[in-house]
Amino acid sequence: MTSLFPTSSLNLLKIQTPPSEVASLASLYASSTGMLSEGPSQMYGPPPGQMQITIPTFLAMPIAQMIQLLVQGETLHVVTEDALLTTQQAADLLGVSRQHLVRVLDAGQLPFSRTGTHRRVRAVDVLELKRRRDRTRQALKNLTQLSQEVGGYGEMDRTDE
Repeated sequence: MTSLFPTSSLNLLKIQTPPSEVASLASLYASSTGMLSEGPSQMYGPPPGQMQITIPTFLAMPIAQMIQLLVQGETLHVVTEDALLTTQQAADLLGVSRQHLVRVLDAGQLPFSRTGTHRRVRAVDVLELKRRRDRTRQALKNLTQLSQEVGGYGEMDRTDE
């Protein structure tokens, strides 16, 4: 099978919406959400009319969600689970600095391998760390909210004054 894209770009793809394209993307999202949820759809790629792709039903909703996130100004990273990421790519996925990620690696919180002198991290491991970190943050947020509701958060015991 002939690939339209260089093999090296298939493991990690970063997608950002150029400001000049937000309006047309929003229009595309508005017109395609119903169509994408109904079943296989046709997509025509650049240059206009030269490339036609049938989008299978199982891909329709993820594509609609991606378009919605791009309209909202989000940057998307599409990555294969088996991809080996550089420390910078992994840090970008986690939203931390590369130096912080290196400390996480050195502390043994995330497995890695070495390619020569360079560290590589499996995308699936980075995503699992992100899920764990997000769950921990949500639990802390819930605990803080509960503490505020019972009046115990931010209040100091002033009985010893």
